[in-house]
Amino acid sequence: MPQVAQAVQPRLPKLYDVYFDNGVQLLGTQTRETPTVLIEIQLPAGERQVAMGKEGLANLTASLLQEGSQNRSAEAIQAQLDKLGSSIQVVAGAYSTSIVVSSLKKNLPETLQISQEMLLKPAFKQSDFARLQQQMLQGVVYQHQQPSWLASQATRQVLWGESLFARSGDGTQASISALTLKDVKQFYRQHYTPHGAQIAVVGDISAREIRQQLQFIADWKGEAAPLINPQVVPTLTKQKIYLVDKPGAPQSIIRMVRKGLPFDATGELYLTQLANFNLAGNFNSRINQNLREDKGYTYGAGSYFASNREIGAIVFNAPVRADVTVEAIQEMIKEMHHFSQAGMSEEEMKFLRLAVGQQDALMYETPAQKAQLVSSILTYSLDRDYLQQRNEIVKSVDRSTLNELAAKWFNPEDYQIIVVGDAKRLKPQLEKLGIPLEELEIIR
Repeated sequence: MPQVAQAVQPRLPKLYDVYFDNGVQLLGTQTRETPTVLIEIQLPAGERQVAMGKEGLANLTASLLQEGSQNRSAEAIQAQLDKLGSSIQVVAGAYSTSIVVSSLKKNLPETLQISQEMLLKPAFKQSDFARLQQQMLQGVVYQHQQPSWLASQATRQVLWGESLFARSGDGTQASISALTLKDVKQFYRQHYTPHGAQIAVVGDISAREIRQQLQFIADWKGEAAPLINPQVVPTLTKQKIYLVDKPGAPQSIIRMVRKGLPFDATGELYLTQLANFNLAGNFNSRINQNLREDKGYTYGAGSYFASNREIGAIVFNAPVRADVTVEAIQEMIKEMHHFSQAGMSEEEMKFLRLAVGQQDALMYETPAQKAQLVSSILTYSLDRDYLQQRNEIVKSVDRSTLNELAAKWFNPEDYQIIVVGDAKRLKPQLEKLGIPLEELEIIR
């Protein structure tokens, strides 16, 4: 176990609020480290708001906003941004589309003028639509052949069944091909709205100044976006191996997956992440030390918790040499079983207390990281002092509490096993594990 000198305490920057009459909420923090401003405008226009069969629509709409306004072309906009030393990106996510504006403070008024054009007066030309649609199709054809994507899509299909959560946000060949410019314009009208919009601001600017410079946001009118429909997800009771064929693959990707908890910053999800820290949550964790350092099966094994407002998943992940696929699964099961039964040691608990604080402190250094932090507070309605609350949790939580959570969440029998690799080669070996096996057809 490596030595960590001293815990570092992450601190939340001082925040200010601005509320607009049209429902837009702004949260910002003023920092004078550099004469720059970073603004992230989040709109209720994510892939979660897209109807079944139209996957990729949120992404295509966001991309089209960067193809020029009714006043000037994309080339003219980019030339002006280059002159100003500014950037504007439009990125679609799961629940929102973000317009990210980065500018020197002195050039912010001109940069925001361009942002206003892109947001409120998009060109939406048929020629741009056709070109971007073709680019998206080419992209998914390539991306959906990658083993890592196949493993992620298999995870979605296994855990979330026929629900919207099983979809790939970048779309499929069928869904992208079926999209029209009319779909884009309708999605824009319904979801690019001030109702439910949130803005994060980080940089050398005060609340009074940003309110003045975002007058176009204050004047923006629009109806509330349609509500999202609740989803029903399957109940998984018996463990299976789901084999995804990647003919001739020299490696296998192993994932052990189960449903987890929706996002929370200081509740059971966060405590479970702490419980996982020494199992698979850092380089020195048990699973990585076993599979990488001791056995040489992989360059790296670990885990992640994927959570949003509605659902969550726990994923243990290891890309391994194809010839040791079964052995790697057995080692992962062994480590999870032992950890869920016996928990972490006192030495591991001490390492956790010191290391986690340092990790958190390094997560909020840059303006972009601070903007992400502020956006998270807005998105999940977090307490303003939630970082301090997490500091206290790390300092005060006892080992028995975390070990109880390890027993609850890390029992390997509660996990589905996904393997992406050469099915012809792997299937006879996997069947020797005595776990029911299903060859999974990936939706792409």
